[in-house]
Amino acid sequence: MTTPRTALVFAACNRIAADAVANGQKSVKPTVRLVRQYGVEGGNQTDIQNDIHDWFLTVFREHVEADTVPGVPDAVVPAFGSFWREALAAADTTLDGERQVLAAKEAEALATVAAAHTERDAALLERDAALRIKDVTAQQLEVSETSVAELRHQVSEFKASVIAKDERLQSVIETGAARDLEHERLVAGLRQDHAARVSEIENAMRLAQERFDGVEKHMLLEIDRARTEVREMKEKLAQGNAMGEAMRNRAIKAETALINAHGQLEALQPRLATIEAKHSESVATIALLTRDLDTERASRQAAGVENKRLLDVIAERDARIRALEASPT
Repeated sequence: MTTPRTALVFAACNRIAADAVANGQKSVKPTVRLVRQYGVEGGNQTDIQNDIHDWFLTVFREHVEADTVPGVPDAVVPAFGSFWREALAAADTTLDGERQVLAAKEAEALATVAAAHTERDAALLERDAALRIKDVTAQQLEVSETSVAELRHQVSEFKASVIAKDERLQSVIETGAARDLEHERLVAGLRQDHAARVSEIENAMRLAQERFDGVEKHMLLEIDRARTEVREMKEKLAQGNAMGEAMRNRAIKAETALINAHGQLEALQPRLATIEAKHSESVATIALLTRDLDTERASRQAAGVENKRLLDVIAERDARIRALEASPT
């Protein structure tokens, strides 16, 4: 049954053949590209090629097998028959080549589908791994937030203790205000020195708090980034594309970042113990200063010893803080 597309292809082939005969070009044969150029726009390449093949068969049956061609001079008939035989042979060769190409494309498409199935299975496995990473991340985040809250509370208590000891020292100094001028100068010097030491301690505590906050912020950023990467991996895994390997690498990076953050939190525990030890030393120092105010010489000597002690404590703390800053986060 002839379709409208077939009729258009046959008409285009007739025009191509007529133009070739008129121009004396025996080697010009209808092809899909020429048929398109002669106005045939519908249909896919395979259908049009089949129509061209049917046209060759029809023309060959109607014109080549006949001894004469009505309406065509006898001198033209042999050349016309030779033209159609060559055209038919060329069409068969072209059609066989295109069939081979189509078979190769079909095999390639089947291989692509099989690979896509394999990638989908791998993506499902990666999705399950990402879900497990998400659960571990949530647990580590809960533990990290609890540790940071405890550390802040302990730092606040230490700062309040230092302030209380400063107030007690101020009270002791005011009690001895009635002593002689030399004693007053000594007390004034002790007050100034102690105020400087307290200021240094407060600055050191502030820097320590800032560093702790920085560690906490870095940890939270790492966890947020890990969550974001896990969420992105889940979305990409749902698409079943070729991003499986990249998502697995990002999941490994996220897990490594979480392990590093957990290690940083564990490293804060020794720092807290060190701060508590320094707090105990400060308590002993304040008590020593209070007792040594009874005598001028003893107070002066005790102040010198305590000054050196506090400077050593501050130097040691500063060295520890610098070492912590230099450590990888």
